[in-house]
Amino acid sequence: MLTVADARDAIHGAMPAFPAETVPTSAATGRVLRQVVRAERDQPPFDRVMMDGIALSYADFDAGTREYPVQATQAAGDAALSLQGGRCIEIMTGAALPENADCIVPVERLSVSDGIARIEDGYVAEPFQFVHRRASDHAAGAELLAPGKRISPMDLAVIASCGLTDIEVSQRPVVRVISTGNELVAPGAAIEPHQIRLSNGPAIHSLLGEYGYSECAHDHLVDEPDVLEKRIKVHLDEADVLILSGGVSMGKADYVPGVLTRPPGRIRAAG
Repeated sequence: MLTVADARDAIHGAMPAFPAETVPTSAATGRVLRQVVRAERDQPPFDRVMMDGIALSYADFDAGTREYPVQATQAAGDAALSLQGGRCIEIMTGAALPENADCIVPVERLSVSDGIARIEDGYVAEPFQFVHRRASDHAAGAELLAPGKRISPMDLAVIASCGLTDIEVSQRPVVRVISTGNELVAPGAAIEPHQIRLSNGPAIHSLLGEYGYSECAHDHLVDEPDVLEKRIKVHLDEADVLILSGGVSMGKADYVPGVLTRPPGRIRAAG
């Protein structure tokens, strides 16, 4: 009997190569990536301030200055201002570090009144503390995602950060799920004591949908060789992948293996 690992390897070995297609980035979650995704620019693209507070020159702080006239206020999204000596700029989280500034003092460690920012006694500052340095995550052109990866919501954030509105992915395969068995009865239909409800097929179909395979359908076939041959041939002609549930053991009513191995011309092999 095959192990699960052996069965998985056999399935992967028989799987056809699906062509690529381009889809909107917004529709790419769950798809298999077919291109290299490279950084559009440095990340961060500028020295990014990580705390609300004031930006100043560390040389001024190191010289003992603890009170700074507030030159201006700079928020995230504002163009970087140029700091004047002996002054500070009120700064917001996410803002670009002002020119000539290399030190951030958090708002919790200072007070501002009458246009003067006063740093609390004993505060120890360091150059570029609370600054996310430019390109410290990655440089422009760096490979961020490689082909073959199933795109997750977090990957989508990476793709969007690279400025891509479209992305190349593998086409989704057309999948057919086939349940076999005279004993199976669909939910809602009258059922006899010797019968059981049809459940495996709908569950597999739903699981495929959960993984993003939208081109799927389910078919229930009775244990009749001619019916199986006719319907399996139709599904093989229409689909890229067949998943069969039931009828594959060694019993006299398990016709699926025999149907699949009939000579060419009767029905082509399932792979």
